[in-house]
Amino acid sequence: NPQEAVEIAIKLCKDTSKVYSLANAYQVLSNIYSRQNNKEKALEYAQLSLKVDEESNSVHLGKSYALVGSSYKDIDIVKSLEYFNKAVAFFEKDNDLQALGNVYHEIGSIYEKTQQIDKAIEYFNKSLEISEKRNDKWTTIENYLGLEGAYYKNKNYKLSEEFRNKYITVSKELGREEELGQMYGVFADRFKDSNPNESEKFLLLS
Repeated sequence: NPQEAVEIAIKLCKDTSKVYSLANAYQVLSNIYSRQNNKEKALEYAQLSLKVDEESNSVHLGKSYALVGSSYKDIDIVKSLEYFNKAVAFFEKDNDLQALGNVYHEIGSIYEKTQQIDKAIEYFNKSLEISEKRNDKWTTIENYLGLEGAYYKNKNYKLSEEFRNKYITVSKELGREEELGQMYGVFADRFKDSNPNESEKFLLLS
């Protein structure tokens, strides 16, 4: 049982005062609860990880800020942004581009969810700039998809189509056929009323 194994590891870390290992074990347990959709427990262990890292002034503090921000996403959006912004400040200072790009994407998704579309576009583009610079195609296609949806909501259909096509092209390159099939269904449903021909095209692909 992975959960029991992590809990044993936490006890051992406490007994031996291994601070980084303890924070990391809390993070693993938070992620396990998150996958189980137990949001309260996920947040609890993310906060425990942060507490350990703050008390030890850990070099991994940014990771804990980001985890707490992620744990708050479906509970308290204001708190989520607060901790993601703390993570941004830490990663900028540390010049950790990969982590910074990931957090920018998370912030963009929050702004899209709250219908602050211009801010969503700003942060998806920040993340995209980093992921393309690092040739990180997996994060890049997530940013393409984020921008595709944000521009569509902003009624900039030309840019929405441009990023949709980029998303489809790179997804095929990466062999993400199953996910792509699901997104074809989303696109088909979106165009069902406004553009039946486009809807049918995606429906046939899904």
